[in-house]
Amino acid sequence: MEKIAFYAGSFDPFTVGHFRIVCEALCSYDKVIVGIGENPDKKKHFFGIDKRKELVRQSLQDFLNLWQNRRLCGYVFSVSEEKALTRLEKEDCLDIVSYDSLTVDAALYYGATALIRGKRIVGDDADEMYQSIINKQLLSVRRRSLVMDLIPVPQENLTYVSSSAVRNLCGLEEYIAAMPYVAPRVHNAMMKICLKKTFIEAYHGTVPGYFGGQPEKAWDELCKAYEQRSWHNLSHLAYGINLFNIFCRLSGGQKNIPKELFLYAWFYHDYVWGEDDSEEKSIANVSGKLYINKKNELVSKLIRATVHPPKKSRETEAEKLISDIDMAILGDELNYGRYCLGIRNEYPAINEKAFASGRKSFLQNCLKAEIFHLPFFKEMLEETARHNMQKELQYWQNRPQ
Repeated sequence: MEKIAFYAGSFDPFTVGHFRIVCEALCSYDKVIVGIGENPDKKKHFFGIDKRKELVRQSLQDFLNLWQNRRLCGYVFSVSEEKALTRLEKEDCLDIVSYDSLTVDAALYYGATALIRGKRIVGDDADEMYQSIINKQLLSVRRRSLVMDLIPVPQENLTYVSSSAVRNLCGLEEYIAAMPYVAPRVHNAMMKICLKKTFIEAYHGTVPGYFGGQPEKAWDELCKAYEQRSWHNLSHLAYGINLFNIFCRLSGGQKNIPKELFLYAWFYHDYVWGEDDSEEKSIANVSGKLYINKKNELVSKLIRATVHPPKKSRETEAEKLISDIDMAILGDELNYGRYCLGIRNEYPAINEKAFASGRKSFLQNCLKAEIFHLPFFKEMLEETARHNMQKELQYWQNRPQ
C-alpha cells in the first residue's frame, strides 16, 4: 500500500521550516500532499488561498533551484534535503491542494494514510496533543484511521521560525531579517504588500500630481517593472529601504535632501534594468513625472550614483548613501548566495561562458577600489563584502568553460 502523507497548514507564508518538514516527510513517504486550509482563528490572511497555493509551488521551485546551483550559492543542504530534492527533481512525489473542510476529511479525500505536523518548540506539545486527540475522535466517528506523525523541525536555528514570525518582522520593516526564512519569490511577493505604504508616502512628498494624484496606480506600474525579476526586484527595494531606516536611526540620518525624495529615487533607480544605460533610461522615465526641475535634478543625481562601476565620483552624502545601500548585499553573509543566483537568473539568454566573463570583470573592478563610501557602511560591510566577492570570483575562475 502506498504511503501518502498529508501536511496541513495555512502556510501564510510558506517558510523554510515548512520546507524542511516536507523534506523529512519525502524521506519517509511515497508521496506528500501539502494541504492549504483556512484557519478560522485568523481574521485576515496575508495572502489569499490561491496565492498561497502558488507560492508553495514557487517556494519548492526556488529551493530546488538553490540546490541545483548550491556551489554558486554556497548553500549547505542536509542529507534529508538532498534526498528530498533529488526526488522532487525526478519524480512526481508531491501535490499541493487547497481545502475548506476539516483536515481529516481533506486527508481522507486525497487518499492519505498519515497526517503529519511539524513540531517547532517545546510549547507546541500541548497543542499537538490536543490536535491529535481531536483528530482521532473525528476519525473514529468516520470509522477510518490515519497515522499521526509528528516531525520535529530538524534545525535548531529554525525552532522559533513561523509564518507569524516572518509577518511580524515584515510588519516592523525588518525585511532583511525575514529574507532567510522564506523562499526568494515568497519574500518578493510579500514586499508587494509591505512596501506600498512607504511608496505612497514617498510619492506624496515628491510628485503629488502624477497619475492624477492616485499613487496606487503609480505603485501598480512600478510593481509591473520590478516584481518578475530574480534580484533587482521588490525584495531589492525592500533591502535598501530597511538599510536606509537603520542608517537614519543609528547615525542621525542624512541631511542633504528630504527622506521622501531619497526614497522616491530609490524606488525608481532600477525601473529599467538589463539594458544599455539602464540608469539613464530610468531617469528618462522619472523625468516625465517630475515637473519640478529642482526635484528632477536631485533624483537624477541619485539614480546616477547607483551606476557600478561609477562614471563619476559621488559628491554628496546622499549620493554616497544610495550607492552604499545599492551595494550592501555584497557584505551580507547570509543572503549573498541568493543574490549570486538571482543575478545569474536575470540573464537567462546569456551562455555560461559569456556570463562568467562579464561577472569576473565586474567583481575584479569592484575589488580594485573601495566598495563603500560612508564610514557607517564601510565599517559594517567592507571586509565581509571583499570575502564574499573573492569567493564568488574564485568560483567563476575555477568553473570549467
